[in-house]
Amino acid sequence: MDLPEKNEVPEYVSRFLQTAVIVDDEAYIATTPNPLGKLTQPTLKNRPTNSKNRPTNSKDQDSYPLDAGTISNSFSDKGIICGVVGPKKPNIETIKQADIVVLDWYLEKYDESITLNLLKKLLGNKKNPKSLRLVAIYTSKAELYDIRDKVKEKLQETGLNPKSELGANLLYQNGWIVIYAKSSTKLSDDLKNRSVAEKDLPERLIQDFASMTNGLLPGIVLTSLAAVRQNSLKILDQFSSDLDPAYLTQKACISNPAESEQQIVNLLAEEIRGLMNNAVAKESPGGTESIKNWLGSNLDKNVCIEYTKNKCTITILRDQIIALAYGEPKIREKHKDYLNRKAAKELTTIFSGLDESDSQKLDERLAWIINFRTIYGSPPPTLWLGSVITELSGKKRDLLCIRPRCDSVRLGEATKFIFLHLQKPTNQKNKHLQIVLKIDDEFQRLGVDKKDFYNWVSLEFPPVESTKQVQPQLQGNDLIFTDTCKQEYMWQGELKFEFAQRIVQTIVEKLGRVAVDESEWLRNKINQ
Repeated sequence: MDLPEKNEVPEYVSRFLQTAVIVDDEAYIATTPNPLGKLTQPTLKNRPTNSKNRPTNSKDQDSYPLDAGTISNSFSDKGIICGVVGPKKPNIETIKQADIVVLDWYLEKYDESITLNLLKKLLGNKKNPKSLRLVAIYTSKAELYDIRDKVKEKLQETGLNPKSELGANLLYQNGWIVIYAKSSTKLSDDLKNRSVAEKDLPERLIQDFASMTNGLLPGIVLTSLAAVRQNSLKILDQFSSDLDPAYLTQKACISNPAESEQQIVNLLAEEIRGLMNNAVAKESPGGTESIKNWLGSNLDKNVCIEYTKNKCTITILRDQIIALAYGEPKIREKHKDYLNRKAAKELTTIFSGLDESDSQKLDERLAWIINFRTIYGSPPPTLWLGSVITELSGKKRDLLCIRPRCDSVRLGEATKFIFLHLQKPTNQKNKHLQIVLKIDDEFQRLGVDKKDFYNWVSLEFPPVESTKQVQPQLQGNDLIFTDTCKQEYMWQGELKFEFAQRIVQTIVEKLGRVAVDESEWLRNKINQ
């Protein structure tokens, strides 16, 4: 994966990035001119000594003062606020707030352990393992591959393994580590391109961040998030403090005052949705031009699709495949038979270049994201409409809760919940309402049999006294519900409301069928 050219950094990346932080024991910021004499940039001969009184005439070139002022100003020119943090007891929570983190390799006494421990806390954090962050190691040490290997070994202690290695870079799911040398460092020929001057470092890191978030879906996500970051004041104005009296009236008058906060959260979500919709519609990061560029770079030059229509073989050439992807109406109309019958089974394989099995995993991942609502850990999930649990003993069934959400709160005693049995769908078309469930990091296609709604399960659960809702207990990394018979069930996820409601609606339609005595002659006429 090559880094983008300087003029290829997407605009949404520049708008999304807001903060950077430098951690370096020898960082300095030049001040205004000294009336007693002209200031000169520190060198190995005249630089200040640090608190450990490190010799300034050391022959070891693994240490060199960092002009943090130049880096900070260069970040500022690009709209990014940059701060400098000392290595002694750095506030890790402060560092975590930055989009880009710049670390020196030796932060004290030529000891890399401080940097390694910081990296472990930044990327190996179990409480927030998927935070997006670019970390740069900016050093005078010439052995960049040695640094890379030590970082990799340290992070593996936390169970974090890189997705891939690109030269001196380590690519992780939740962040990239890029390693650069200060411009004074003497590098081997194969590492010459890793030497970066201080004034150029921010531009290079912004390019790295663009590579880290490169793609159609990341473009849509970052465009949306940038809109929220930049327009937070508009949202605050919408929910200003002068509405507090009206909010208190709302809280006092509703049947369950504790729900008033969640009502505001729901309203806030709609405001944020509006901001994101407007930003994506205006900038179209996943639109026609982006799709053309993506497919132009990734789609096999010789690819084509063949299908049969009216006993004739139809060929879709590469340019037409691209047109199908971005939604060209004439091409879609011409090949609508293919879109209706085979496209969903084949296109991901064609676009990805993977085999059928691996491309199906991509389809399953996206289906899971579409089906299920992400629960971020606090507060714990509630057992109600859409909750999916798995029995840990007995039949070990996967069960979908269909008790209405409004009937699953304010519980004063143990309460019965109704569940539908999720099972692997058959090949019979339209027999099941299907979802994709993630169990033990594997995706499974499950469904509810449209003709087997009577095979439901009734279980009784006690509510948590403080919340008056049925909520799980954390056991290791799992969330476990316990019913009144002391049977345990693992929480697997929560269907988005509209998908769960559709299943319930289908049940109601089946149960609400009206049986009448018809004229067989008339009924048969209708069916003819």
